[in-house]
Amino acid sequence: MMTMSAWRSIAGALAVAVATTPSPATAAIKVGERAPDFEMTLIDGSKIRSADLHGQVVILNF
Repeated sequence: MMTMSAWRSIAGALAVAVATTPSPATAAIKVGERAPDFEMTLIDGSKIRSADLHGQVVILNF
């Protein structure tokens, strides 16, 4: 099980990755559709993929 601080790191990194990664595909995404797959590097240098979070609640804070 992940600690709360690990979840906060993931949520923060997700927000930064989404906010700083322009993508023409985002204009085609409609409400209710699944988010596109992505991979990002966390602050500690480890990588995480959206597929690794499948089935878990993920909150993005913009």
